Amino acid sequence: MSAIALAVRFARRELRSGLAGFRIFLAALTLGVAAIAGVGSLGQAFLVGLSEQGRTLLGGDIRLQRMYQPADETERKFLASYGRITETAALRSMAADGRDPNKRTLIELKAVDPSYPLLGQTVLEPAMPLQNAIACDAQSCGAAVEEALGPAPVEIDELIRQLRAPAAALLTVILELELAGRCLRHPGNRVSWK
Repeated sequence: MSAIALAVRFARRELRSGLAGFRIFLAALTLGVAAIAGVGSLGQAFLVGLSEQGRTLLGGDIRLQRMYQPADETERKFLASYGRITETAALRSMAADGRDPNKRTLIELKAVDPSYPLLGQTVLEPAMPLQNAIACDAQSCGAAVEEALGPAPVEIDELIRQLRAPAAALLTVILELELAGRCLRHPGNRVSWK
């Protein structure tokens, strides 16, 4: 007996009781086809969105990342020969409420250079120009931070009070100094001159 004849024989035997049992099979088949079509169209929409908005999502055509070591001058020149570049540095830390030290949350600080962002625009809450938000930069605050640091570790909160600088901007300057190898981070949220 051939395979087709066997299949027809089984199909006739299943249909003897009528189409009632066949409905479940058709419902399962319809659901399967719909799921496969939905996944395919969702995947296609994702790829189209990524191809159209990829530059904005990445902040450029390509993103290079290295942990704990900024690019040296030779690497910067090499990358700049291919187009405009921008550098960022990120740091994860804990932030505490000054009125209630038990209220803490995980934060991520990002230090950016003046050409940030290469594409799109920065949106801040509350709304303000990016330059106002980062007014305390390495030139204006960096020297004050370097003068305030000594060989003995000092709490970052004390530096913020002493220099009367915005906390986010001061932490960005400390991060830049740390990446440049000019200051050391100590336990207890303290830093010192290297």
